[in-house]
Amino acid sequence: MKVRTMDFDNMSSEELCKRLAEFHGHLGPYLVLGAKMGLYAKKTLSSSPFEISAEITMPLKPPLSCTIDGIQFTSGATTGKANLRVSDGLPIKVLFYKDKEGIVLIPKEGIIEKIRSQVEHGDLEMLAEQIMKKDYSELFEVEKWVKQ
Repeated sequence: MKVRTMDFDNMSSEELCKRLAEFHGHLGPYLVLGAKMGLYAKKTLSSSPFEISAEITMPLKPPLSCTIDGIQFTSGATTGKANLRVSDGLPIKVLFYKDKEGIVLIPKEGIIEKIRSQVEHGDLEMLAEQIMKKDYSELFEVEKWVKQ
Protein backbone atom coordinates (compact mmCIF):
# COMPACT_ATOMS: atom_id res chain seq x y z
CA MET A 1 0.00 0.00 0.00
CA LYS A 2 1.38 3.38 -1.03
CA VAL A 3 1.10 6.06 1.62
CA ARG A 4 -0.17 9.42 0.36
CA THR A 5 1.01 12.45 2.31
CA MET A 6 0.01 16.09 1.99
CA ASP A 7 1.72 18.03 -0.77
CA PHE A 8 2.85 21.08 1.18
CA ASP A 9 4.85 22.38 -1.79
CA ASN A 10 1.66 22.97 -3.75
CA MET A 11 -0.51 24.13 -0.86
CA SER A 12 -1.23 27.81 -0.28
CA SER A 13 -0.37 29.31 3.09
CA GLU A 14 -4.11 29.88 3.64
CA GLU A 15 -4.89 26.21 3.01
CA LEU A 16 -2.04 25.11 5.27
CA CYS A 17 -3.30 27.39 8.06
CA LYS A 18 -6.79 25.91 7.64
CA ARG A 19 -5.45 22.34 7.85
CA LEU A 20 -3.29 23.17 10.87
CA ALA A 21 -6.30 24.65 12.68
CA GLU A 22 -8.37 21.54 11.89
CA PHE A 23 -5.62 19.31 13.27
CA HIS A 24 -4.80 21.33 16.39
CA GLY A 25 -8.19 22.84 17.20
CA HIS A 26 -7.29 26.47 16.56
CA LEU A 27 -4.69 28.52 14.70
CA GLY A 28 -1.96 30.08 16.79
CA PRO A 29 1.53 31.52 16.30
CA TYR A 30 3.43 28.74 18.08
CA LEU A 31 1.63 26.10 16.01
CA VAL A 32 2.67 27.91 12.84
CA LEU A 33 6.25 28.36 14.08
CA GLY A 34 6.46 24.58 14.53
CA ALA A 35 4.89 24.00 11.12
CA LYS A 36 7.52 26.22 9.50
CA MET A 37 10.23 24.20 11.26
CA GLY A 38 8.78 20.93 9.95
CA LEU A 39 8.47 22.30 6.43
CA TYR A 40 12.09 23.42 6.46
CA ALA A 41 13.21 19.98 7.70
CA LYS A 42 11.26 18.18 4.96
CA LYS A 43 12.64 20.54 2.33
CA THR A 44 16.20 20.07 3.60
CA LEU A 45 16.35 16.39 4.59
CA SER A 46 13.59 14.27 3.05
CA SER A 47 9.95 14.40 2.08
CA SER A 48 9.21 10.98 3.60
CA PRO A 49 7.56 11.00 7.03
CA PHE A 50 9.32 7.70 7.74
CA GLU A 51 12.86 8.98 7.12
CA ILE A 52 12.93 12.13 9.26
CA SER A 53 13.27 11.93 13.03
CA ALA A 54 13.01 14.84 15.44
CA GLU A 55 14.16 15.58 18.97
CA ILE A 56 12.51 18.61 20.53
CA THR A 57 13.64 20.44 23.65
CA MET A 58 11.33 23.13 25.01
CA PRO A 59 9.17 23.93 28.01
CA LEU A 60 6.23 21.52 27.84
CA LYS A 61 3.57 24.06 28.71
CA PRO A 62 0.99 25.63 26.40
CA PRO A 63 0.98 27.79 24.43
CA LEU A 64 4.69 27.23 23.65
CA SER A 65 4.23 23.45 23.47
CA CYS A 66 1.74 23.97 20.61
CA THR A 67 4.91 24.24 18.51
CA ILE A 68 5.16 20.44 18.80
CA ASP A 69 1.87 19.90 16.97
CA GLY A 70 3.05 22.08 14.09
CA ILE A 71 6.28 20.08 13.88
CA GLN A 72 4.41 16.77 13.84
CA PHE A 73 1.91 17.96 11.24
CA THR A 74 4.39 19.15 8.62
CA SER A 75 7.48 17.00 9.24
CA GLY A 76 5.65 13.71 9.61
CA ALA A 77 7.77 12.82 12.65
CA THR A 78 5.27 11.68 15.27
CA THR A 79 5.23 10.12 18.69
CA GLY A 80 3.16 7.23 17.35
CA LYS A 81 5.84 6.26 14.81
CA ALA A 82 8.47 6.74 17.53
CA ASN A 83 10.49 9.09 15.32
CA LEU A 84 9.74 12.09 17.52
CA ARG A 85 11.06 12.62 21.04
CA VAL A 86 10.19 15.54 23.28
CA SER A 87 12.11 16.76 26.33
CA ASP A 88 11.10 19.45 28.79
CA GLY A 89 13.83 22.06 29.06
CA LEU A 90 15.76 25.00 27.73
CA PRO A 91 17.20 26.22 25.45
CA ILE A 92 14.47 25.72 22.87
CA LYS A 93 15.83 23.70 19.96
CA VAL A 94 14.70 21.09 17.48
CA LEU A 95 17.01 18.51 15.96
CA PHE A 96 15.77 16.94 12.73
CA TYR A 97 17.82 14.14 11.25
CA LYS A 98 17.89 11.46 8.60
CA ASP A 99 20.39 8.70 9.19
CA LYS A 100 23.54 10.35 10.58
CA GLU A 101 23.08 13.90 9.28
CA GLY A 102 20.65 16.59 10.20
CA ILE A 103 19.93 20.15 11.23
CA VAL A 104 19.27 21.92 14.50
CA LEU A 105 16.71 24.73 14.41
CA ILE A 106 16.77 27.36 17.15
CA PRO A 107 14.23 30.21 17.27
CA LYS A 108 15.92 33.51 16.43
CA GLU A 109 16.85 35.81 19.26
CA GLY A 110 13.68 37.52 20.40
CA ILE A 111 11.15 35.66 18.22
CA ILE A 112 9.60 33.79 21.16
CA GLU A 113 9.47 36.99 23.22
CA LYS A 114 7.93 38.87 20.29
CA ILE A 115 5.25 36.19 19.91
CA ARG A 116 4.65 36.09 23.67
CA SER A 117 4.16 39.86 23.89
CA GLN A 118 1.84 39.98 20.87
CA VAL A 119 -0.20 36.99 22.05
CA GLU A 120 -1.16 38.93 25.16
CA HIS A 121 -2.41 41.90 23.13
CA GLY A 122 -3.37 40.70 19.70
CA ASP A 123 -5.36 38.46 17.42
CA LEU A 124 -3.83 34.96 17.50
CA GLU A 125 -4.95 34.01 14.00
CA MET A 126 -3.63 37.22 12.47
CA LEU A 127 -0.28 36.75 14.23
CA ALA A 128 -0.14 33.11 13.06
CA GLU A 129 -0.79 34.18 9.47
CA GLN A 130 1.97 36.80 9.71
CA ILE A 131 4.42 34.14 10.91
CA MET A 132 3.35 31.79 8.09
CA LYS A 133 4.34 34.46 5.55
CA LYS A 134 7.80 35.05 7.07
CA ASP A 135 10.86 33.51 5.50
CA TYR A 136 12.55 30.72 7.44
CA SER A 137 15.61 32.90 7.92
CA GLU A 138 13.54 35.40 9.90
CA LEU A 139 12.29 32.77 12.34
CA PHE A 140 15.15 30.45 13.28
CA GLU A 141 18.86 29.79 13.15
CA VAL A 142 20.01 26.65 11.37
CA GLU A 143 23.04 24.59 12.37
CA LYS A 144 24.32 21.47 10.63
CA TRP A 145 24.40 18.30 12.75
CA VAL A 146 26.35 15.07 12.29
CA LYS A 147 25.95 12.05 14.56
CA GLN A 148 29.19 11.25 16.35
